[in-house]
Amino acid sequence: MLRSRASAPFLCRCLPSLWSRARTGIDGKGGVWGLSGPNIGSLPPSGESFQKGCKAPSMPLSSASVDRDLATKFFNPVVDADTQVWLILLNFDLPCFILELWQRASLRVCADGGANRWFDAIPKVCRNESADTAHILRNELLPDVIRGDLDSLRDDVRQFYEAKGVQVDDLSADQDTTDFMKSVNYMEAKLQDRGKQDDVIIVVAGALGGRLDHTLSSLHTLHLFPHLPLVLLGEGNLARLVPAGTSCIHVDRRVEGPQCALVPLNGSVVGTSKGLKWELEGTQLDFQGLISTSNQLKGEEVLVEVDGPVVWMTELREGDALRAMQQ
Repeated sequence: MLRSRASAPFLCRCLPSLWSRARTGIDGKGGVWGLSGPNIGSLPPSGESFQKGCKAPSMPLSSASVDRDLATKFFNPVVDADTQVWLILLNFDLPCFILELWQRASLRVCADGGANRWFDAIPKVCRNESADTAHILRNELLPDVIRGDLDSLRDDVRQFYEAKGVQVDDLSADQDTTDFMKSVNYMEAKLQDRGKQDDVIIVVAGALGGRLDHTLSSLHTLHLFPHLPLVLLGEGNLARLVPAGTSCIHVDRRVEGPQCALVPLNGSVVGTSKGLKWELEGTQLDFQGLISTSNQLKGEEVLVEVDGPVVWMTELREGDALRAMQQ
């Protein structure tokens, strides 16, 4: 690998200065750029104002001012009677508790190749059951809809489900939206027909992990539907959008954490929190500056007040989730 002769002396001159800045904070007072916790932002480009990473005046935060409650109730052995789980399966690895999640759902949509994933998963999720049992379950555990441009749906899977009367929507004429978006559009129309959505959680399995563009697309979809109760699952992660205002996030500590994060992906956001190891205190978050990653939960509730949307993420322990759902 070629390297400029000037690069090593340059680093030798600059590293002490950069290290001093990182230890004490850009303002020399141990501000948010300091290494006081894992909430470390990258240094702004040379010449850019450091005001971007400074703390704003703290906003008052209390449970009395909560605009919305965000909870993951679907890990309970029995879902509350006043809660409906709607499920979307994407074309990626499904969690080990997918059978339990499927059984809790009252509406199930496979996004294109997500139907392949479910078809192939049934013998595996039957665990120690016989092949006959798996065959019976495959005939009983039918999705309500398969939807997308159908470029990934296998012929044998399509033929099987169509023979069982499953609705298959070929939306290949629309190449400007993803299969995930098409599935969310379907559920949004269902919610509009119902006239309310407060009692619904839309869980999306296979939404995170694998190809980076796949994950980014899922996070993009969160921002396209900020008014919908979408929860993304994948590869040991859970993510949802926290909109502007004050939210009380109810964390299921049996299966979530301790790691968590609050990350703005749509511009700069000022936030205050209560319930995290490293709190936000009128802190300005920006994807080009400070973001709160590798934070930790302190309890079962986190209050978050933000003036713009942020993505809330927690570590999801799938084995614990399976055990919790089977109790």
